[in-house]
Amino acid sequence: MAARRNIKTETRPFAIYCRLSRKKPIQPGARPGRDTETVERQEQECREYAAANDLPIADHLVFVDNHWSAWKRKGAKRPEWIEMMAAIDRGEVAGILVYKLDRFTRAPGDMETLIELAERRGLVIRGPLAGHIDLDTANGRREARGAANQAASESDNTSERVRDALAELMASGKPMGSGRAFGFETGGLVQVPAEVAVLRELASRTLAGESLQTLAADLNRRGVTTTRGNTWDGGSLSRVLGAHRYGGWVEHHGKDVAKMKGEPVFDTETYDGLQALLTSRRRGRRPTGRFLLTGLLICSSCQRTMNGATRHKGLADGTKPRIYRCPAHLKGCGVTILAAPVEQIVGEHMVTVLSDPDA
Repeated sequence: MAARRNIKTETRPFAIYCRLSRKKPIQPGARPGRDTETVERQEQECREYAAANDLPIADHLVFVDNHWSAWKRKGAKRPEWIEMMAAIDRGEVAGILVYKLDRFTRAPGDMETLIELAERRGLVIRGPLAGHIDLDTANGRREARGAANQAASESDNTSERVRDALAELMASGKPMGSGRAFGFETGGLVQVPAEVAVLRELASRTLAGESLQTLAADLNRRGVTTTRGNTWDGGSLSRVLGAHRYGGWVEHHGKDVAKMKGEPVFDTETYDGLQALLTSRRRGRRPTGRFLLTGLLICSSCQRTMNGATRHKGLADGTKPRIYRCPAHLKGCGVTILAAPVEQIVGEHMVTVLSDPDA
């Protein structure tokens, strides 16, 4: 406690922290700059508060995390928050100005880290709607913890409402996403006949062996653009033709979760053929004699292609079995399966297929 008393907080400026996870739509009758919350408005309100209360501030100690959530899930980071915490740890600030506490943090762990820093540096939280919380006192720490716990609870409730709404949308057959998909009006349910005709033509030509680059060049020559008015290339065409919505499916995180209402753009045979063809063309490691199914196996958990590898940790007899894995470093889920059994299953299936005279 002695080290904290030696700190003269009045000689240090206050930091300003602003955060907004996403900009809310402007409500009818709202007054720009006052009724519409933005990080710019938060900063302005904090500056006015500092001036009215004779609190020193410094431009280099203004930290803004725009479009970043304050509910810290695994792997989520708020870069400006981290910079501010470093400045606090260096003893550069006397306190933090924040518009209101739910803009500050919704993770109790973050508040505990801040309280630990305050024990060494001395720290207060102030702001227009945040009040005055002195983390150097027991009452201040209790108030800060309560505010963080309340904000975390509100975040959990919001997440549940979003999940419920999403589940309802999927069950109703409504496609995910807010942008307009090629072939559909905004909303994803009403088809655009001219664009649907183009999609069916492209699917037929792709399955007949024409390259996506050739098809993209043809579309550009004909003046057919993407929904954003851009020209086509092989990559954008591949993403469009591979979209699950054209087979009549609602897709969420790479999985088919429900059937869309109405007639699909592609019939089942066309859709399945395109999915198989485009999947086989995805970039990745090429098959080798040792791992024949590299790039051909699809992970059932995350729908990414699996690569062959040798397990680093050997078995009890000292052998290191061959495996296929969904590589985490390529944004896969990391699942692994033994290579020998799956190669045997695929081999037996191929023998059966190729034994059919029609094949």
